[in-house]
Amino acid sequence: MEESIIIDDLNKLAYIGDAYFELYTRQKLVNLYGDSINMNDLHKINTNLVCAKSQAQYIDNLIENNVLNEKELDIYKRSRNLHTNTKSKNSPVRDYRKATGFEALIGYLYLNNEFLINLNLYDFFHLFLNVYCLLIFH
Repeated sequence: MEESIIIDDLNKLAYIGDAYFELYTRQKLVNLYGDSINMNDLHKINTNLVCAKSQAQYIDNLIENNVLNEKELDIYKRSRNLHTNTKSKNSPVRDYRKATGFEALIGYLYLNNEFLINLNLYDFFHLFLNVYCLLIFH
């Protein structure tokens, strides 16, 4: 896909980012803890990791720690401000919008093969998953 097409359709970026982030967190959990806990517990943990509230916290931390470059921040902000007809069932509108922006950012990074190349972002999520799981299992 051409970059301008990908960037211009922020809803599609969020849709792809949602799917990729779900897969990414599942894969990390299975690699880290797949032998030590059952799949039902892994699913519950993953659900907490990918919910709108968690995604809003991730993006807040990424912004606070200056992890995002100018283009990534722009994609997040434009996507966060999208007006859609969908509503979250379980989170405030503010968290839902932040999560949409976060998902669009992940979609952009994934489609441009930058998610795993962006070591700051990768390290952030790897550290977060490890700390989260340590808190749950210990």
